[in-house]
Amino acid sequence: MLELSYARTNVLVMTDPSTTGPPTAQPAGGYRGPLPELYERALSLRRDGCTVPEIARRVGVARSTAYQWVCHLPIDSDSDEARARRRAHSKVMTDA
Repeated sequence: MLELSYARTNVLVMTDPSTTGPPTAQPAGGYRGPLPELYERALSLRRDGCTVPEIARRVGVARSTAYQWVCHLPIDSDSDEARARRRAHSKVMTDA
């Protein structure tokens, strides 16, 4: 059954009570967890010594999501990539 109501602009609006309310944020199936391939890629990047912001950028997720996925894995500070990143940062800082 349709209901008649006045919106803020004083215009008569017909609404169906079964469809009123805020839209749902989740699809009909609901949240199913992280996509396995993205999650596994994030874990692999962390094991390779990537930082959380770098993982988020490479995988294409929010930093908070990347952190939640990899917070249980300590960063390997002696990886080749981490060493190269530190070396580049050190050169930039000493040249400045």
